[in-house]
Amino acid sequence: MHDVTLSQMYRDYEVFKQVKDKTKAKARKAFAHLVAFSGDVPARNIGPGRVNKWQSWLAKTAPNARTGRAGLSAVTVKTTVGAAAAVFGWALRQREPDGSCEYGLTANPFCDAEAVKVDHRQVRYYSEDEARDILAAASELRWRDETKTLAWYAAIHLAAGSGLRKGEVLNLRRIDVDLDRGRVLIRHRDDAPGRWWAWISKGRHEGEVPLSDGGWAAMARLLEVRPWMYPFLQHRRMIDLMGRPWPLPEDLRDTPANNWTREFNRILKRANRNRQLAGKDVLCDGDFHQLRRSTGTWLAERGVPEHYVQATLRHASPETTRKHYVGLNHRQCEQAVRDAINTINL
Repeated sequence: MHDVTLSQMYRDYEVFKQVKDKTKAKARKAFAHLVAFSGDVPARNIGPGRVNKWQSWLAKTAPNARTGRAGLSAVTVKTTVGAAAAVFGWALRQREPDGSCEYGLTANPFCDAEAVKVDHRQVRYYSEDEARDILAAASELRWRDETKTLAWYAAIHLAAGSGLRKGEVLNLRRIDVDLDRGRVLIRHRDDAPGRWWAWISKGRHEGEVPLSDGGWAAMARLLEVRPWMYPFLQHRRMIDLMGRPWPLPEDLRDTPANNWTREFNRILKRANRNRQLAGKDVLCDGDFHQLRRSTGTWLAERGVPEHYVQATLRHASPETTRKHYVGLNHRQCEQAVRDAINTINL
């Protein structure tokens, strides 16, 4: 099988590698680009030099379905190359009885290729004052389901205080909340009809996350008023999803609530109205995930060691925590530099 082509290798990856559908979709697009560039050649013919040329082709020539022009953005190039590298890494680990690679690979060509350089944008996060205003707005809004006010209040506490993702909040079961020890458990699960649906978190990272005092109080109250399995879903919605006779598709499992983004935008709108009345700057282009980035930034500003922040956010790499989840507080930076410079005896 040492003449296995790129398309054959990808098909094996899609069949045998257990990853989320979104991850496979990225790899599928990456290999479509790779085959379009180099042809459906044997996988062992791809070397670091060809990877470098492919990266240049992606940036200048590859068709961009979104813009209709030639060339992908730097971020998309990095994502595409990373997806292809992951498939080659998987293939390299598939060994014959004699120890040789099933696909004829001796090394991952992406390891020796030039790294894709991206100018990362500044990490966007909420200040502590902004987060408090968002919490206040969530507690003020009234919904047709009166318990939704408390559910949103608790959800914001879990995202801003414990760093949970949207999908982790919505898929949190009451049995995953350990009030005695003040923590929530991020646990994967198989499908159990009538009890819960199958779910895995992003990156397949399980873990235990501590609850803040405010988060603990909100969750304790929420579990009282919503005694069913999924407290962040309305009861009717949960029963509807559990009653379906077929497995739920991945996108529905990741976001099982209706109108989540629209409702959070309504909370932001109320927060902005309150901030304007108080003479404060409005919140621009915020989203729910920004609360999670705020968690990383606030912990770092308080001197929490980087590996603790990484463990709390459940990142596989500290680089992810550094680049994407820890923002720079410019005022604190300026003051720290000023204080240090003033100690220099000039």
